[in-house]
Amino acid sequence: MIRIISGLLLALAFLALAIYGSPALFFAIATLTAILCLLEMFQMLEAGSAPSHKYIGVTGGAAFCAVVYLGDATAITAVTGSIVAVTAAASLFNRSKDFFETSSNTLFAMLFVAVPFSTLALIYSHPDGRFYVILIVAANAFCDTFAYYTGRAVGKRKLAPSISPGKTVEGFVGGAVGALAGAVAVKMLFMPTVAIEHAAAAGIIAGLLGPLGDLAESYIKRNMGVKDSGWIIPGHGGMLDRVDSLLFSSISFYIYMVTFITT
Repeated sequence: MIRIISGLLLALAFLALAIYGSPALFFAIATLTAILCLLEMFQMLEAGSAPSHKYIGVTGGAAFCAVVYLGDATAITAVTGSIVAVTAAASLFNRSKDFFETSSNTLFAMLFVAVPFSTLALIYSHPDGRFYVILIVAANAFCDTFAYYTGRAVGKRKLAPSISPGKTVEGFVGGAVGALAGAVAVKMLFMPTVAIEHAAAAGIIAGLLGPLGDLAESYIKRNMGVKDSGWIIPGHGGMLDRVDSLLFSSISFYIYMVTFITT
């Protein structure tokens, strides 16, 4: 019951933000969410005794989100280069015996989380961005739901047993179909001005790439020896556990948007 209630409240809060918020507010919430996810990521690395620079990674992730949203190509290059240099310098001055591992863990964690949330804020900034954000998030939710129930009903062949033993090929297919059908249904019911091919693209991207983000986070958790990324959402675990399917799908939909959707 707690899981259902917290999930419903989270969904309602997201819808309110997407429908009534401004691009600046959405960016602020996206950056705050990225910071929470980064704290969880570094907490998992600490649990698995993987060396990293937590505060540099969290600060760098927030700075990356800000410069992508507010800056230009020159600023993005400058900030990214500075983050790499500061991370490497911190590893050197810390006299770490695992210079490369410490630096790469920090940079990977930062980019793994910050890039998806920065692209999500950019999607929202599009004139019809609130619709596209709702579509990609809804498609991922439909994918997760259909994958779970399809896997329970008919799942037999393991999808990635060494990473997530509960996921099946049948569940993956069911999730992909559910993501496509769900995205198109949301468009037909609530978004008459959105082209159906864009809704279908959101569904296909979420159905095919959303599970990869889920598997990537599952791999990290398994290697770090933790069950959940955190505890902030009752009944669900951490924030990163709830948004992992967006890690790949939001980036991919942003690429689709700038390529095929005109302003």
